[in-house]
Amino acid sequence: MGRQSLGVGGRVQEGVGLAVFLSDAQVRRLTGTSDKQAAARWLAANGIRHWINAAGKIIVPASAVDQGAPSPTGGWSPDFSRLTGA
Repeated sequence: MGRQSLGVGGRVQEGVGLAVFLSDAQVRRLTGTSDKQAAARWLAANGIRHWINAAGKIIVPASAVDQGAPSPTGGWSPDFSRLTGA
């Protein structure tokens, strides 16, 4: 049986590769621990959105860590408008 993930409208779809949440292995790699309490503390301390589901599993949305490539200027750019007269 192929991988399953929730599809549009809550239906389960077979073979869908779009990752909405980090896998358990990805959470372990990100936090550096397999201990759930320590991982949750690390996520909270680093401002990464997550929650614990009813089964006690740490759920981290992929969007919480996928911010794209960092900007070479650190997220800012100089304002040259006074120099160019714009």
